[in-house]
Amino acid sequence: MDSLGPLMLASVRNSRCVFKAFLACGVATSVLSIAAPAFSQSTVLPDVDVAADRLPSPAPVSPVSNPSGAASPAKEGSVENGYRASSASVGALGAKSLKDTPYSINVASRELITNLQAQTASEAVKYNPTVYAGSGNNMVGGGAAFTIRGFTTDTNQSFIDGLRIYSRTPLEDKERIEVLNGPSALLFGFTNPAGVINYVQKRPTAEPFANMTVGDYGGAQGYVHGDFGGPLDQEGRFAYRLNLLYVGKGDVGVNDDSHERYLASGALDWHISPGTIWSLDFEHFYINVAGGDNIFTIGSNVTAIPKAPSASKNYMPTYSIARDAYDRVATRISSELSDSVTLRGAVSYSNIDMYRHRASDKIIDNAGDFTMSRNYYHAGKQAVDGNAYLDIKFDTWDWRHKATVGVNEEYSVVRYAYPYANGTVNYKGTNNLYHPFAWPADTSADTVGDPNRDTDRANLFAGTIADQVSFNDQWSLIGGLTWASINDQAYVYSATKAGAYTTIPEYQQSRVSPSVALLYKMLPEVSLYVSYNEALQKGPTSPSTGVTNPNVTLAPYVARGVEGGLKATAGMVDINAALFRIEQAYAFTNSASLYVQSGVETHVGGEFVATGKLTENFTVTGGFTVLQASVDDVTVASINGKVPVGVPQHMARLYGEYALPLPGLTLTGGVSYNDSVYANAANTLSVPAVTTGDLGLRYATRIEGYDTTFRFNVQNITNTNYWTVSSSSLALGAPRTFAFSASMKF
Repeated sequence: MDSLGPLMLASVRNSRCVFKAFLACGVATSVLSIAAPAFSQSTVLPDVDVAADRLPSPAPVSPVSNPSGAASPAKEGSVENGYRASSASVGALGAKSLKDTPYSINVASRELITNLQAQTASEAVKYNPTVYAGSGNNMVGGGAAFTIRGFTTDTNQSFIDGLRIYSRTPLEDKERIEVLNGPSALLFGFTNPAGVINYVQKRPTAEPFANMTVGDYGGAQGYVHGDFGGPLDQEGRFAYRLNLLYVGKGDVGVNDDSHERYLASGALDWHISPGTIWSLDFEHFYINVAGGDNIFTIGSNVTAIPKAPSASKNYMPTYSIARDAYDRVATRISSELSDSVTLRGAVSYSNIDMYRHRASDKIIDNAGDFTMSRNYYHAGKQAVDGNAYLDIKFDTWDWRHKATVGVNEEYSVVRYAYPYANGTVNYKGTNNLYHPFAWPADTSADTVGDPNRDTDRANLFAGTIADQVSFNDQWSLIGGLTWASINDQAYVYSATKAGAYTTIPEYQQSRVSPSVALLYKMLPEVSLYVSYNEALQKGPTSPSTGVTNPNVTLAPYVARGVEGGLKATAGMVDINAALFRIEQAYAFTNSASLYVQSGVETHVGGEFVATGKLTENFTVTGGFTVLQASVDDVTVASINGKVPVGVPQHMARLYGEYALPLPGLTLTGGVSYNDSVYANAANTLSVPAVTTGDLGLRYATRIEGYDTTFRFNVQNITNTNYWTVSSSSLALGAPRTFAFSASMKF
């Protein structure tokens, strides 16, 4: 099958092909829709319950069966429904019922995110027992990197409505977060073996809507957030959604650490005809992390990780700064050309700016002594991502088919400011975790100019053909092939000789990857499934510090995953359980401080997730993950058979809400457990297991005829100090913080 690659690559090598095709499809679809007789009738937006969770309107979910106790689509993801989701966006396959989807997908709904008062993705999914946030309280990158089933993603492994994003993203304009576990090349093209984080954008509403929130995210992070929506014309063909946010410069619960940020986000939907929707989305986001993020590397003389110090103290200098800004615009169209043919397409453009004047601490002994250096650079990234899919329904004998054929393509360029593309300043002196003092004044070294030198150019293409076959009411199968191609070119510029650079050999690789999944609906409320997936992966990128080859992308590799699972509904509780085995190439930092690839990393485990109402007044969500992870066939003997860095092999989460006798008053709380985690490849260093708890109250009432909700949450109520681990670095978990807010819906 690989012989098909060159032929496909020749036709789509230039990234503009996908987007020209998308534009042509959009024009043709619009013309067909406008000419359709159905357009002579006024098109009215469907009624929308803005408090309920829903998929974006460009990819509507067809009504699904609603057995006793199953989630009602009108109340999907709401408090009343126990935060349960009945459907999700499944990449190339479009929107599907979760019960009919042979993949492990867990959803954090808008109402759950709001009631947790989550400001980052890691906080929003903190009670998902398959996810570990190794970056702790770090807001640089927004907590956008996760460990799922023991594999760590990075920021470019996340999506907004199926289109890749290349930086952290705010939550205030998102309707929900969908976490798909395991390899998923058939669904999303190039993905990490960990899985996919897909953010669903808030969509326009059928009725005029406004919601104002003021509050404090914790510490002294005062904020104001406005969420507005409604139709723009009397016929209801045009509608909008607007989210505006400002978070002030106050401390985040850590001394002299502030995360000022603002957001302006808009969405427009045009219902061209009953079966055709066009949408346009825009985001402008800025964040300034000033004062540090309490990240530590580990020195070679450390033989035992020091006890975690106070997380409310700042171990970084006040002049440590990390600023991120991005603009993103996306457009998409979905059109039912006939009863059996649907066209879907989307394209996005992202422009990202990243400035770092950022400190990094290094623990040098068991007593907690540490040194400090400062890394500086100014980088930018421009990326275009697009896809186009054609769905065709047909029957063969008694088998019902939904065939999908399509492509997705990404083109990205990374640029650094020159001549000082990436520099480091070392500061004299030694500090201590338990007796910290202020660092000396900053030095003048800094990056110069704007990002103007290409350091990496990447083109990722994936062509997909898939078929969803229903043999009868009980048996169904999803099978498909993905032809994926990677082209990557990197350049390393000299920091001492103007204009000098080294061209890293371009790597090109392509492969056809199969995917097959079989689902058996034992009962209307119970489904069993098995699946096998392969995926060509872009190679891992080396850390920006601590290695002699920073920010270098290694060679691509193939990941493989086998999974079997169960999905069920018991009363008003949805259950998702799975057993899995996943393997990928292993990368690590060797004794020469080179980040290299060698051997294979294998994770075998099981997971259990339950969400819903145990009683009318008692709502729960949570579960556990059990893993056995190992590294094998590595050229370094001391690593063979060891557990990979940053992988907790046991995790458990439980969040609950209880409606108290006083109408509108709800008690909330949760507990999280993470097993001990190794901090180095030889497994000689580890951080201990940790259990943390949260408590809160929510009161819903009406003031002057308007729905009003007050929320109060205490995070880490025991003020436990603890370490988390990611890529051989340590991060402090969040200290005890108090968050509160008041929301009024107009």
